[in-house]
Amino acid sequence: MKVTKRSMFTGKIRELELPCTSEQFANWKNGAPIQDAFPTLSIDQREFLLTGAWEDEWDTYIREPEEAFEEELSSGE
Repeated sequence: MKVTKRSMFTGKIRELELPCTSEQFANWKNGAPIQDAFPTLSIDQREFLLTGAWEDEWDTYIREPEEAFEEELSSGE
């Protein structure tokens, strides 16, 4: 299924072909947890559905700042 989303971080619009069905989408929209509605999707694919962000943006805006924060905590700064 082709899915188009706008990144909540950059506003960039991406279109991905995801291995999912319209029934799975309906289950998710009707309240099923995303990991239950789309058990075969990767974490990155599910994150794309939630935020529109792909790996490169996730690494830039979430993972790197989080790692820097954890380093500060462990160094006592």
